[in-house]
Amino acid sequence: MKPSFFSLFKRGRYYIKQPPKKSSENYRRLRRATRTAGSCLAWFGYEYNKAGKTNKVVWFYLNDEKKRDALNRRLSKRFTASPKRDDGAYCVYVSSPLKQSERDFEWFQSVVDFAIKK
Repeated sequence: MKPSFFSLFKRGRYYIKQPPKKSSENYRRLRRATRTAGSCLAWFGYEYNKAGKTNKVVWFYLNDEKKRDALNRRLSKRFTASPKRDDGAYCVYVSSPLKQSERDFEWFQSVVDFAIKK
């Protein structure tokens, strides 16, 4: 993925917005795998769980429940993923505990890459 794939927002969260007309093939694949309407395809960053521990997370936003369930099945093969709703949107939520030895950006990128793989 190219750096332009991600748009800085705030509070340590990065949004992946709708692709511009001229965009990479991976960007177009992500759009097809998620949704064609709405401002964001996904966001990634950090959240606290109920126990107060920090998790790395990726939220994918989808057009409908069927598409969400298909992406959830795909991502669950390799990651901890679950179907969610967020402000009325269908979502797939992927999370992993934060570990000192891991490279976070590579984990975020691996989640997105697995979501769009053929």
